[in-house]
Amino acid sequence: MSGETLREVALWATASVAVSPVLLELASSLSAIDGSPVILLAPCLLALYAVREGMPRGKPSAAGAPLVVVGLGLEIVGLTAQSDSLARLGLPWVFVGVALLAGRPAFKVALLALWMIPLPNPILTQWSPVLESSLAELAVAPFAGAGLDVSAVG
Repeated sequence: MSGETLREVALWATASVAVSPVLLELASSLSAIDGSPVILLAPCLLALYAVREGMPRGKPSAAGAPLVVVGLGLEIVGLTAQSDSLARLGLPWVFVGVALLAGRPAFKVALLALWMIPLPNPILTQWSPVLESSLAELAVAPFAGAGLDVSAVG
């Protein structure tokens, strides 16, 4: 392994250990009856990108260090306050920060980590009717645009 590869592996391994309480909590919440499978979206999208485009190395940037510090701070405060939602917020900050420090994956790809945060249930419950009716309106829009008499109910 080259020096750059060893550095990259060390960064990702250290970050994985640092956020392991949050990763374990996400895994246990996924296996719960009311678990949100949306947290699997980010790893699936990252894997799809890696298969299609590869993971080219960019230029490592020290700008990732403050992001890692913010992410770990959110995780520590969340775990101390026993707030899983707050602890989860640190995960994408750490992921994007380490990606910048390591130079891989690219910044725009690392932003997919934002999908690793499931929305809290109160937000989903409050916005669900709005999202459902908006989705229904989007589904019938092409038909209405073609002059067909279609309406969205929901």
